[in-house]
Amino acid sequence: MSSPSAAVPHPDRKPAGKLATREPAAAAAPPPAAVAAQAAAQRISVRISMAEGQAETSCVVCLQPCSSKACSCSYMHKDCAEQYAKTFSAAKCKVCGVGFEPSRLNKRKIDDEDRRGEELARKRARERAATERATNLEWARLVAPSAAHILLRHYRHAEEESGPGAAEVRPLCFDSVVLSLVHSGEQYLDDLSERLCDTQPQSTVEAAVSRLRSIADDLMTEGVDASCGALFMRLFNQVLERRLGPP
Repeated sequence: MSSPSAAVPHPDRKPAGKLATREPAAAAAPPPAAVAAQAAAQRISVRISMAEGQAETSCVVCLQPCSSKACSCSYMHKDCAEQYAKTFSAAKCKVCGVGFEPSRLNKRKIDDEDRRGEELARKRARERAATERATNLEWARLVAPSAAHILLRHYRHAEEESGPGAAEVRPLCFDSVVLSLVHSGEQYLDDLSERLCDTQPQSTVEAAVSRLRSIADDLMTEGVDASCGALFMRLFNQVLERRLGPP
């Protein structure tokens, strides 16, 4: 007599008790992806704080130090939270689902650093402008007397060829003098350099002529500080008065 064979389940019949082993998930438990993302964000924040030697937490958007907590899992700055809400079309954390109000959060400290950077840049610009102004005044003291002699010499040469013309020197303004020296032919600059070489080293003369050309270019674009032009013409006219007499 053969032993009874094991019962074979019918192919269409489900095993008994299979459904009883499944239990519904708790409704309040967050999804695994949210838990993992929250843990990752916290680990990144801790690592950044440790790397920077800072005990404070970091903004999840810009990763800069931040002390204002936006939701149950993340810290954000006010402007970062505004950008976050604009990007995701809702002021709600994508990890924990908690809403936040950007207006209640702190501003980024980097904004203050930007302002300090701008103030430093403006300070440096003022210092460069002051240095340039001082250099131009020194240039005016050096070049103006020689420029008066050179222009007077050329006007007198023109007077010998085409009649009286020395009086035309007197109404010249700073722009006219500079542009005349630069654009009336190389002879003007050669004569100016030669006269300056009588009392100045060659390097100083070359720098003065180079600045003359630069100032001429500036007159055609952004202009030159008024104090430079005023000093130049005062010294220039003093030479003319000594040579020609008062107007």
